[in-house]
Amino acid sequence: EVQGLIVMKPGPGGGPRVARVDSSHFARMTTLYLMLNGATYGDVLQARMVIEPFMVRLAAQRRDPESVRRLEDYIASPQPSADTRPEDHLLASSEYHGMVSGMSGNPVLDLVAQAIRYVYADRQRGMTYPPEARERVLREHVQIAEAIRDGQADRAESLMREHMAEFGAFAEARYPGILDEPVEWR
Repeated sequence: EVQGLIVMKPGPGGGPRVARVDSSHFARMTTLYLMLNGATYGDVLQARMVIEPFMVRLAAQRRDPESVRRLEDYIASPQPSADTRPEDHLLASSEYHGMVSGMSGNPVLDLVAQAIRYVYADRQRGMTYPPEARERVLREHVQIAEAIRDGQADRAESLMREHMAEFGAFAEARYPGILDEPVEWR
């Protein structure tokens, strides 16, 4: 139950039930293993920088109808602006990355990528883009979503690789040393 594998249903006829797979539980254990292995947040970001571009490639090749609908909804919805509160921009960005990295169709990659995203998001909470960069980031998200939707696998992968590399450079420049910090289990 502590690991999220079962839930206890109280009352008559209750007892243990198999829980729905939730990557946040896997992420919690992954964090422990990463900490014990001496991993840094830079290592976690490096893993994301390899995995997420490949996953959007798979999503663009797959073009699952439900995923395409979600992408079209995302593209059509009003995006936050430069005036958006930093924490709201960060949440929207994290949700976007969760959405697109969950469209690969590969349950192993989806679970691992979501766990890595959770591990990184735990440290990323205070890392926010300045207002002048937020709209650019959101435009990049829309461009990646359009490439996935349109089945442009090479373009989607390239755009995500550039987007992730830019974030790594931003994190290092704006928050020196943050990527050298060890992963901490909580």
